[in-house]
Amino acid sequence: MRSKRMRRKFLGSAAVVAILALVPAVALATQDDGSARRLSGSLEAGSASTWYASGTFHLANDSDTSADAWSLEFDVTGGTFENHSSWNTDTVQSGSHVTLTPKAGYPMPPGDTQDVLWGISGQGTFTLGIANCMLDGQAVEGCESDDEADQPEPEESEEPAGRPPAQADGQVPEDDQVPPEGDSESEDANGTTTGPSGLSVQAITKDEDPVLYLQMAWAAPSGDADATRRYELWVDDRLASTMYPKATDGKIEQVLPIGTSPANAMRVKIRYQTDDGTWSDFSAEQTVTIP
Repeated sequence: MRSKRMRRKFLGSAAVVAILALVPAVALATQDDGSARRLSGSLEAGSASTWYASGTFHLANDSDTSADAWSLEFDVTGGTFENHSSWNTDTVQSGSHVTLTPKAGYPMPPGDTQDVLWGISGQGTFTLGIANCMLDGQAVEGCESDDEADQPEPEESEEPAGRPPAQADGQVPEDDQVPPEGDSESEDANGTTTGPSGLSVQAITKDEDPVLYLQMAWAAPSGDADATRRYELWVDDRLASTMYPKATDGKIEQVLPIGTSPANAMRVKIRYQTDDGTWSDFSAEQTVTIP
C-alpha cells in the first residue's frame, strides 16, 4: 500500500514538472508570434536647410491583422514640426517630442503600407532634422539616435532670395519689406488674393506599388513663371501637405504620395502664400475618384 502511494506521489510530481517545463516554451512561442506582428517603419529624409526640411515616414503592416492603433514617436531638432498627413494621422507635440497616431476610421490593412509626410519650419539658425524614432517601441530604419546625430548648432545662413532679415519677434521691418513685383498677385473684390487657377487632380498608382499618388497641375500666379512658392494642399477640408513646387513656364506640376485610403473619393483644393505672408483664396475644389 505504501509503495503504491509513493508511486502515485512520484507520478504526480513528474506530471507537475512536465507541465511547468512547458510554460517557458508557450511563453516564448507567444512572444515570437507577437514580434512577427509588429509594424515596421523607415524614414526617408528629403531636402533640408536651416529654413525648412521635409521627408516621409514609410510604415508597413507586416501582420495578418488590421492595425487600428500604432504610435510613432520621435524628436525634432531645430524647428517646428508640421504634419503633412493630418487627414489620417493625429499629432501630439510636447516640446521637441512628437507622437503620431492614426485617426479613428483609418486602419492599416494587413500587408498594407502607409506614408506619413512631414515638414519642419526653422528660423534660419539651426540645422533641422528628426531623431530617436520609435514605432510601437521598435527602432525606425534610417532614423538616427542622439548618439549618432549631430546636435543642432547655429549656422550662418543667407536669407532666401527676396526675403529681408527678420527682427527678433520674427517680423520684417516695415522699411525693409519687399514690395510685390508687377501684378504677381491679383486681388478679388473682397481684397484677398485670387486663388490658383486651372487645377487638375488625378489619383494614380505606380506599377505594383499599392500607395496612391495625387498627380496635380495648375497655372502659376501671374509673375511666377519660373518661381518657387509655398502651397498648401487640403483634402476633405483638412490640411494634408505643404508643398514648395517650382513653376516652369508659368505651369506647376506636382506628384505627392497619399498612402492608402478607404474612401472612394476625396475633395482636393490648394492655396498659396503671398509675398506679404498672407494666404490666397483656395482654388476651385476638385473631387478625385480613388481607383
